[in-house]
Amino acid sequence: MKLNTKLVIIFITIMILPIALAVVVYWAMGLGLLWNVRKASTDGEAKFSFSDPSSAYNKAIDEYYDLIVRSVEEDAEEIESIDHLKGLDKNLQEVSAYLVVCKGDSVYYISDKMKEEPVLSHLPVGEWKANNAGYDYYFNEYERLVKQIDFTFSDGNEGHVFIITRINMMISDTLITSMFVVVIGVLVVVSILLTWWLRKGIFKQLNQMKETIDHIEEERLETQSMNRELISNITHDLKTPITSIKGYVEGIMDGVADSPEKMERYIRTIYTKTTDMDRMINELTMYSKIETKSIPYQFTHISVREYFNDCAEEVSFDVEAKGIAFRYECAVSDNCTICADAEQMKRVIDNIISNSIKYAEQEDAQISLKVYQKEKMVYIELEDNGKGIPEAELEKVFERFYRTDASRNSSKGGSGIGLSIAKRIVEDHGGKIYATGDVGIGVCIHIELQRYISEEELAEEAKGLHKIETIIKTTAKGMETRIPGLKKNTEKKSDSEKDTDEKEKTSSEKEGLFKWLNKGGKRDE
Repeated sequence: MKLNTKLVIIFITIMILPIALAVVVYWAMGLGLLWNVRKASTDGEAKFSFSDPSSAYNKAIDEYYDLIVRSVEEDAEEIESIDHLKGLDKNLQEVSAYLVVCKGDSVYYISDKMKEEPVLSHLPVGEWKANNAGYDYYFNEYERLVKQIDFTFSDGNEGHVFIITRINMMISDTLITSMFVVVIGVLVVVSILLTWWLRKGIFKQLNQMKETIDHIEEERLETQSMNRELISNITHDLKTPITSIKGYVEGIMDGVADSPEKMERYIRTIYTKTTDMDRMINELTMYSKIETKSIPYQFTHISVREYFNDCAEEVSFDVEAKGIAFRYECAVSDNCTICADAEQMKRVIDNIISNSIKYAEQEDAQISLKVYQKEKMVYIELEDNGKGIPEAELEKVFERFYRTDASRNSSKGGSGIGLSIAKRIVEDHGGKIYATGDVGIGVCIHIELQRYISEEELAEEAKGLHKIETIIKTTAKGMETRIPGLKKNTEKKSDSEKDTDEKEKTSSEKEGLFKWLNKGGKRDE
């Protein structure tokens, strides 16, 4: 889910969810309060039903109801006091209830707020039930709860006390406090849930995004630093040959090369410098392909011996032209092949050799190329006897732009990407490359490539294993016939014991057979 979508959902949730929950709670509470009093239906006329609707409100008016009942039972004259009735009515109004007292068919006392009450015309005035009797009923149309108490005035007239409660008003008053508490509770719950969701869903992603941005920024700064160093190295490397070319061209133009020998030397120097520049441009081109992971490969089956013989012949010309001794050794079988890109593998060799040439300063400088095979691997070693590199920094030589003043004088120039290119090419061939050496010893670059195993070789290996298995079985049978009782004793053993003994015997026989084969099949005296 996108961040913008989550923010919209959060905004809608904060705005709507508390309101929706409050409405639901309000409706549920109101329904619960009215459940016991709305048992009678109405068809548009004022009706009442004898029931027990007072269960929802008795707690609020029971105090006054019981007071009136005691008054009519103990001292009827007290209920006849208008002042007393006004006091009761005032207290009842606090719970949305009002007092009406009838004497016979006429009103004896009525609350000021009940004079225009429509339910008055429907009160059962004159329907005297029994002395001191109490009745509760509910008018659906008007939402009025009526409690009736019948009594006898001191002069013998029938009396009715009506406690009329406005249910709609009472519900509103009751719900105000409840709803306030509910809304606060809903907001707290929603806030907790949203905070948890934000922390888990958004803040976590924002923190991850921040960490990623910081990481990208670090890489960007590192890349900028490397690019600045690369530009500096390129500028140095280009400036040196260009300056030399410019000087030799000016010498030719000024007539300094006044002999055929000088002219040839000037032209050869110019050619060498332009070759160096061409090599540098090729390195930069390859570097850009490494960055975009678009190195082109044309893998073919290459004969190791033929390929490195040609490679050594070509390399020796450049190395010896620099006054450096070159030594080549190849110890592989004629059918030894690898699956590789010939051009890119030559680039690896050239980069390593050119690196060794660049830092060969001593008079007895030499570079060696050694190729040999072992089992299913081909090993290539290019070694020089230059100043070397500190052992602790050998792993860094394949990093881009690596240069160390302690072992590789920066005045030699160089972009510092030759060995990193070599490393990428070797790894793309499924091989391994690493360096050994130390200061004062020189550097040896080791390359390990997997040898191509043909179907014929696999078949030969399978035949060889089959022959060994046959020899082992034949030897085992021969030992059974030569050792009396061996077979007979074996047959007497249980199946599990036979299996165990057979494994131990075969293992021992194999070990003895291999020792015999290693001795050339000669019997010990």
